[in-house]
Amino acid sequence: MLGILKRIKEKFFHKEPPRISGEVAFRSIFARFRELLNNNNRALEIVADMGEKLSGDYIFDKTYIINSYNELANTIYKVIYNLNIISSNKYIKLYDRFEDINTQLRALIEGKSYTLIEDLVIFMNDLNEAIADVVGNKAARLGEVRNKLNYSTPDGFAIAITAYKRFLDYNELNEKIERLLKLWDAEGEKNTEGISSEIRSLFIKAELPPDLKAEMEKAIHKIAGHKNVLFAVRSSAVGEDSEYSFAGQFESELNVPKDETFNAYKRVLASLFTPRAMTYAYHKGFSPLELSMAVLCLEMIAASVSGVIYTIDPTDPSSNTLLINANWGLGKTVVEGSVSLDRFKISRDPPYPILEQKISSKKKMLLARPEGGTMETEVSANPCLTEEQIKELVEVALKLERYFKKPQDIEWSYDQKGKLYILQIRPLQGITEPSKTSVGISALRDKYQVLLEKNGVIAQRGIAAGKVFVVETDEDIVNFPQGGVLVTRRASPRFGRIMHKVAAILTDIGSPTGHMASLAREFRVPAIVDTRIATQVLKNGMEITIDAEENIVYEGIVKEILDYYLIKESPFEDTREYRLLKQILSRVSPLNLTDPNDPNFYPEGCHTFHDILRFAHEKAVAEIIELHRDKTIWENAPAKKLKTKIPLDLVLIDLGGGLSPEAQKKTTISPQEITALPMQALWKGLSAPGVWQIEPVAVAFKADTNMTSSFQNPSSTPKYLGLNLAVISREYLNLSLRLGYHFNMVDAYMSDNMVDNYIYFRFSGGVTEITRRTRRAQLLTKILEVCDFRVNTKGDLVVARIREISSKDVAERLEMIGRLIGFTRQLDVMLKSDQAIDYYVDQFLSNNWQRH
Repeated sequence: MLGILKRIKEKFFHKEPPRISGEVAFRSIFARFRELLNNNNRALEIVADMGEKLSGDYIFDKTYIINSYNELANTIYKVIYNLNIISSNKYIKLYDRFEDINTQLRALIEGKSYTLIEDLVIFMNDLNEAIADVVGNKAARLGEVRNKLNYSTPDGFAIAITAYKRFLDYNELNEKIERLLKLWDAEGEKNTEGISSEIRSLFIKAELPPDLKAEMEKAIHKIAGHKNVLFAVRSSAVGEDSEYSFAGQFESELNVPKDETFNAYKRVLASLFTPRAMTYAYHKGFSPLELSMAVLCLEMIAASVSGVIYTIDPTDPSSNTLLINANWGLGKTVVEGSVSLDRFKISRDPPYPILEQKISSKKKMLLARPEGGTMETEVSANPCLTEEQIKELVEVALKLERYFKKPQDIEWSYDQKGKLYILQIRPLQGITEPSKTSVGISALRDKYQVLLEKNGVIAQRGIAAGKVFVVETDEDIVNFPQGGVLVTRRASPRFGRIMHKVAAILTDIGSPTGHMASLAREFRVPAIVDTRIATQVLKNGMEITIDAEENIVYEGIVKEILDYYLIKESPFEDTREYRLLKQILSRVSPLNLTDPNDPNFYPEGCHTFHDILRFAHEKAVAEIIELHRDKTIWENAPAKKLKTKIPLDLVLIDLGGGLSPEAQKKTTISPQEITALPMQALWKGLSAPGVWQIEPVAVAFKADTNMTSSFQNPSSTPKYLGLNLAVISREYLNLSLRLGYHFNMVDAYMSDNMVDNYIYFRFSGGVTEITRRTRRAQLLTKILEVCDFRVNTKGDLVVARIREISSKDVAERLEMIGRLIGFTRQLDVMLKSDQAIDYYVDQFLSNNWQRH
């Protein structure tokens, strides 16, 4: 497939696009801009479709993965190419980022799994589920808990499966192990103990490859430094903690001194071939040779209390309870069941009351020795968990369950300071799946009130419940509660910073192929976007259940539907195809570049294909806006003078589809002959009755001495000096409008695809002193923010942006901006006090255009 891409590049693309000057150049560049938008949109559609396949409701094969990826890669390459034409090759480095990501993903698709990550040692901060085939499920899931959900885990590192294979090759063990296993199979498992002992002896006697030992030494030093840090050395085999739990089949060693870590590593590798592991694998239908072992080396937690939590009762799934088993000290006594434990049964519903508890005598606990190893000691018979700790455990466990989309078996510890650490997480086994008939939609309607149905579009499938938290401001984002349901006017990638807290998302405005939708899929957060009315219907504190499978929102907690979708099996998630697609999307869909003002918003900061798309779209819009400042572009362009009663002195240049056929033959046209959709909407506001007042306003002139040069129309040329200019097409508008000492600039795109749509509005200037001009800026900001714009102000300068909204919303907001331009003209004269700001804001929002 790399060859196909290369031929496409050679035939159609060049890294040095040709440049043309003048108005012809802008027409050519604008055509590239439209092509970039189309390609950007198509790429996001492909990503959305691939993400949708991971919902578990679809079956797909490798052909689907290959075809989807080929189209995606080619489409993203075209986005990069068009951006560089638009920008005169400012962003050549995007090609390098694309090639880096593409090369890795091509290798992955071709089955070269370990070329993605060739490291022998991988630190906890770099672990995630996408590399489960490299570090094993146990390590991958723990990395997901730490790095995606921001819960505490021990520091440490994983020794990858590549290291295991390197160990076998270096010591020439493959043929020896295979020979012994064939003998074992031929004997019908009769000599399991003997064969197991012989194989494990091969591991213990073997030497670590020098490069592996060196990497382990570096990792140990990075974690421990010169401190006396002890390690837990734990198995993380491929297949472990998946549909086959392998619970207790492999070895883990606790409280291992730094110098003994190397031997502990070999012993854990050897535990692939313990009698119990060999027998377990055999009866599950595969050979031990199919298994590979990664190993986790984690800093030991000086545990005061440890235990296991099941997020549902596997013997009674419909009871809506969690189970906690706990003991003082290290958790080995709990997982081995070697002592009496404290047992708690807790409701899954807030405030999570304890329904049953059994406090045992707990005669002994396991502690870590300072010099290494463990020891037993006597223990208090008092309860080992407080009510506050139980509540914290339940809240964390339910959040993990929501994220992993099925009941979980979680090992945990509290350290001596009372800090909670997650040590291991895996799917809970042995649960009976409920009958589908128990959650009939019609029966649910009779029992629960439906608040929303088929409003909007499902962006990420799933089921969730929680309390509504309406997000309107940046402060709301900071204060967002764990497990809340995010309800907001507009979808925004800004929500990425709290996605790990969110139970579900409902927006009034948004696209299933937008950036926030991709984040929802990445974090597995059920999301319904573009409902139009979510913020009107759903209020802060309401308890609701979101069925993003059927696109229904219920009032209250619907236990029937939560239980069904939680427990139902999704065997396809354990297939090679599913894991491959998940690995691919880990380098495709995560969005790191959420804020254009972030210092990392540059090509080198693009770590995924989604980053490239976000960066390219943002910069393409900025380049189109900036091009209008070039005074030479329009000098020879054919223009039409707009005839209107409003004193605008406006000329229009049509790039195609912006004027009626009859208007093309004229030099002066009427507003009715404008066919550009965004210009029509803006004009409707500009010309609204009562908005435009032409009476002179008395003012004590205190304009800046440099004002004339500061606010000269940047699109003006000698030919159009003194006139205002609008560049239009059927879907596009760039308006440069100077009214006295007020300068307005509007750049907008309005199409049927909301992902492409945006409005950029810029205002500055005024004839009064800076205090009144700043008041007008504050007034504009308040009005624009009510209309969902993101606004930045500095003195009298106002810059507002909105993107990914429907064409209807674009039209409504452009009409509002048209009214706002007319209404605020010379309004700075009237703003004699700060109290006047709110007065005129209310006047405008009440459609009262009178100024007095």
